[in-house]
Amino acid sequence: MTQEDTIEAEVVTHGQSGNRMKPPSRGSSKKKYYSVQLGAFKVLSNADRSKKTAQQRYKKPVYQFFDKPIKMYRVTVGNFAKLNDALKFLRSVQKDHPKEYKDAWVAEMRR
Repeated sequence: MTQEDTIEAEVVTHGQSGNRMKPPSRGSSKKKYYSVQLGAFKVLSNADRSKKTAQQRYKKPVYQFFDKPIKMYRVTVGNFAKLNDALKFLRSVQKDHPKEYKDAWVAEMRR
């Protein structure tokens, strides 16, 4: 069973130093946080497997939700108030599992 929620996400892009930077704020009253996106999947069973693996590996909240505009299931880990904390976690994830999470990235989320 999958819990779906409505979440807005924005891409966090690379800065010149190689760090990922957030885009300009669009101003929203929704609560903002950062999460590490491990993947986006067209097939629900693949997203379920990714979520289960992440729950076993990390002692952080793991989110799975259907992103209607791109018609994919997204799996993210963490609920970080600060971008730098999310970036640190992203680096540790990629260091521990470089092949599996080489394309992981930090997303700015809103609820």
